Amino acid sequence: MLEYAFVIKQTSADPDPFAFNLQYYGYSYSAQFPDYLGYEIESFATKSSGNLPNNKQFYWDLIIDGVPSSTGADTSYPNPGGTVLWRYTPIQGAPAESAKRLMLIQRRQNRTL
Repeated sequence: MLEYAFVIKQTSADPDPFAFNLQYYGYSYSAQFPDYLGYEIESFATKSSGNLPNNKQFYWDLIIDGVPSSTGADTSYPNPGGTVLWRYTPIQGAPAESAKRLMLIQRRQNRTL
């Protein structure tokens, strides 16, 4: 999806409209979130915004057709005519049930730092 957006935004005057970094997290064997995690956006940058990385305060949330995705960017597919949005989302102090995936990914990120 990001590659397609990159090509659509690309012009001869702006051959690199944005940059992004991905991290592969594979499968989770955690009892809290026993599922495939896949690829996650780790940072996104434009000339106007600069680089916005995942950190302890914000993360890139993949929203498909208005609903946060429970799977990675490599296994999330919009419906025909659907919308895809990566939103730089603040991490709340007390994560909700839907944030189990985020918490697991953050634990893995901290292990690799």
